[in-house]
Amino acid sequence: MYQIMGKKGYLLYILLLLCGVGYSQDAVFSQYYAAPIKTNPAFTGLTHLPLINVNYRNQWPGFHKAYVTYNVGYSQFFEHAHSGVGFYAQADNAGDGLFVTSEFKGLYAYQLEPTKDIYLKLGVEVGVISNSVGWEKLLFPDQIDPRYGAGGTTSEEIASHTKTFLDIGSGILLYNKKFYAGFAMSHLNTPNNQLLDVSQNLYEGLPIRFNVQVGGQLSLSRHTASADKFYLAPNIGWFKQADFHQLDFDVFLGFGRFFAGLGYRHAQSNTDAAKVSVGLAEGIFKIGYSYDYTLSELTNASAGGHEISIILNFDQSENAKRKRSNAKYRDCFGLFR
Repeated sequence: MYQIMGKKGYLLYILLLLCGVGYSQDAVFSQYYAAPIKTNPAFTGLTHLPLINVNYRNQWPGFHKAYVTYNVGYSQFFEHAHSGVGFYAQADNAGDGLFVTSEFKGLYAYQLEPTKDIYLKLGVEVGVISNSVGWEKLLFPDQIDPRYGAGGTTSEEIASHTKTFLDIGSGILLYNKKFYAGFAMSHLNTPNNQLLDVSQNLYEGLPIRFNVQVGGQLSLSRHTASADKFYLAPNIGWFKQADFHQLDFDVFLGFGRFFAGLGYRHAQSNTDAAKVSVGLAEGIFKIGYSYDYTLSELTNASAGGHEISIILNFDQSENAKRKRSNAKYRDCFGLFR
């Protein structure tokens, strides 16, 4: 139970900051490669058959379900139309239901080939986001009796606990066999996500999130048949939303059916976390685990962050391999599949 003590109206003031003019940052996965269409809609359609991802993140578990995020997505490329289509659904639960953000997006990406072996993809996402506050988890001042403690019902009038709004984003991706560079923008329409109708003349809407991705995949094998099994994949990601910005450095090593990675995250002007990840791929199935070790002053209290991802890549089925026995991906996204 979340208890906020003080004079009548103090809690309302706090909520106005959270739900009114206050800003919050979007959830970002450490295993962004396992949720590529969430990172940039231009990643939509990295496989010719369905690519399904399931992601779970528990950030700062030392604070009892401070931030828990779930994501599930689907995408697929249709070569005859030079297009990728997909969708994802995500739920971000802060404070064990105190503040919940749910979103559902449909995605489309069109692929161009401006020069031989260099590809350009343009992506767009459209969907809805819903914010909700668990008022039942809050304790108002008039529910506190000086003799008997907390209990009873509040006389505060709560107009609404859910706000649903349209959200639009776009992205671009340039790549070849070894390297890629992408840029994406979320909340292009700067939607009004306020639960309470206050400060309407001052509020400019949900800030646009800017996202830059640069990386590649370098083969460590001289044999073409095993080029996608033994590789080194360095990646850099930069995120900015309002006054918040984050920089990630990661490097991954693929060796046969296994892969492992090390990373570092820098947020604002502070060191944030060191990241370690491991994974296994077998047939259409791929599973990954990562741990964020907090390097900031929250180290001892936060207990870091845990993340699990599952990918089903039906392009890796035996039947699909037989149908495209001579076909090769002409890109550097082995880590993403």
